[in-house]
Amino acid sequence: MSGRAERPSKVRELEDVLAWVEPGSQLAFGGFLIHNKPSAFVRALVRAGIGDLHLYSCPTASYDVDLLIGAGLVAETVLGNASFDYLGPAPQYSAAVAAGSIDAVIADEAIVAGGYMATIEGIPYHPLESERGHDVATSCRLVTPYRSHTGHDLVAVSPIAPDVAVLHVQQADPYGNCRHLGSVWGDVMIAKASRRVIVTTDELITEGEIRRSPRTTTLPAQLVDAVIVIPHGAHPCSSHGRYLHDERHLRAYLEAAGAGGDLDAYLDRYVRAPGGSQATYLEAVGGEEALQLLEHRLPW
Repeated sequence: MSGRAERPSKVRELEDVLAWVEPGSQLAFGGFLIHNKPSAFVRALVRAGIGDLHLYSCPTASYDVDLLIGAGLVAETVLGNASFDYLGPAPQYSAAVAAGSIDAVIADEAIVAGGYMATIEGIPYHPLESERGHDVATSCRLVTPYRSHTGHDLVAVSPIAPDVAVLHVQQADPYGNCRHLGSVWGDVMIAKASRRVIVTTDELITEGEIRRSPRTTTLPAQLVDAVIVIPHGAHPCSSHGRYLHDERHLRAYLEAAGAGGDLDAYLDRYVRAPGGSQATYLEAVGGEEALQLLEHRLPW
């Protein structure tokens, strides 16, 4: 009797996939500012104490990068921006840059995106016109001025190829086909440029659901190496189409992480608590009642 071999599932446990991130890894996070961040995965990295990390974003960071810097696990950052949107700057990132305790590569969104594009295109650099004459371009070690064969003065951005990318989506099937129920941001670009791609998802759906509406697939299976099912895995950031960001918790984090705050107390309560898991974290932030408020206040 002949037939197709059964496709292997890519669903993994969080603890098993953490082994893919080694000390010194180049690690990229998806999402944008305080939206669609793989926050549960970041907290697991803190609990595991995996350090000397080189962090990239897509191209803007917030809670993800700031928490890892506060935990002392970051060696280098290549970011276009690091802030909590309207809530203010990323305090641990800002303090680390000012103190020189991390190697913060000067870049902007176009440079970071250009680095990903060079990898995707398989060329030694990606040309940019928009950076000509900018101080950022003259300060960034990823950028080299050059003159094109047509006589145009451009800049060349070196490739960025993270060892591991970690993205958060709202739905995924067991084989890695994913759906963003809102903005995709730069997630597809990061996935294409990275050597391995881990996706955390709020909900596992069937392949049949994917097949019934193939055009709603935003990230195809061939780009994904592992799927981790973590309901509310983006909290305290938003998960577009599922729940809003938790402004109260983000403000509490910013107070703890800012000058005069007690970040260790925050980490002990929300990250390193006994049993340290997503379930214990969600209970600490208010449990089901608090989470439902974030879901029910969606503007659509």
